[in-house]
Amino acid sequence: MNGIKPKTTEWFTYFPDDYRWSAAIGGMLGTSVVGASDMGEIDRTARKLSNKLGDDEAWFFAWKGLGDELKARAESSEEKGHNITAALFHLRASCYYQWGERFRTA
Repeated sequence: MNGIKPKTTEWFTYFPDDYRWSAAIGGMLGTSVVGASDMGEIDRTARKLSNKLGDDEAWFFAWKGLGDELKARAESSEEKGHNITAALFHLRASCYYQWGERFRTA
């Protein structure tokens, strides 16, 4: 599926040639203030997608990969008794899993 390029943009577009992906990134960034995402994690993952614009399967696997990474860090934190840290990792992981599925249609 090809990205949908907006005719004009007067708002932040992480992916200027894909409205859907840019809107999703904007939503993710907005949750960083409550700890549901991290700007650095979002940027790192989105950069991996820059040459896969509109490939919703690549989108899914990129965010799933980040979710898996954070889930592993959460489990490691739990084993060490760092339950608050673990909870924060679990929170972000669950959000990235959900955002990863945003464009899945089958």
